[in-house]
Amino acid sequence: MAVSRNIPTVIVSNPDRQIVCTCHGGEHFGGHVHAVRLQRLAGLFPVFAAGQYLQVNLPGLGAAYYSIASEPGTLAIELHVDQRSSKSAHLINLAHTRGHITVELPFGQCCLPEMPDHALAMVAGGTAFATCKSMLAYLANEGFSHSVVLLWSAGREYLQACQPLLNQLQSRLDLTVFVLPRESVEINADTWLQGKLELAQRFCSPRQTLVCGAPALLEIVRKFVPQEELRSDLLAPELPTTRIHRNG
Repeated sequence: MAVSRNIPTVIVSNPDRQIVCTCHGGEHFGGHVHAVRLQRLAGLFPVFAAGQYLQVNLPGLGAAYYSIASEPGTLAIELHVDQRSSKSAHLINLAHTRGHITVELPFGQCCLPEMPDHALAMVAGGTAFATCKSMLAYLANEGFSHSVVLLWSAGREYLQACQPLLNQLQSRLDLTVFVLPRESVEINADTWLQGKLELAQRFCSPRQTLVCGAPALLEIVRKFVPQEELRSDLLAPELPTTRIHRNG
């Protein structure tokens, strides 16, 4: 197992730590999802672990939280942003005009501060896939040799746009991917998730399941995975009672 990098897993928002960035527009994944890339005006971003997230401070609108889609050590940070909120729509507009924002990072405990020595399962809903993208890229670059199972439900266009990335990751990892388009109304999401989690247990026995998404997703997974095997920022005891819900 790799040596831990002493990456903070939860921090308190602190104006003295705000970093000024330029927003750049990125890929449109179809539907409501866009990539936004952040470039620091001076210096490097603070060290973060694969799977952590950041706080974006939007003047007049307040703070918003987004999963970091980039792997650790990159010069620019990529976000996957769903435009269906006023904050996210404003951030996408800033990216089109290369506007400036301030961010704080890192936040989050549902991450990989060091290389695991066992199989993993990842469950993601919507743009929380960005968390998994960061972790999977990190595992691939570090030569992870154990099995990984990804269960991901999102809009069909977003799933299709990310398929080339998933193919690339599968060529570098022992990665099994199950996706469920949200438009598939004939499929019960709870039943689908239960079946895929049971299948993952049979063929790779993941010792840890990382849940990336809204509280409703976590509640479904908790029905089928023992509490001691779960990792989610929504379970972190250091976070306040009013949980932070990431916009992406």
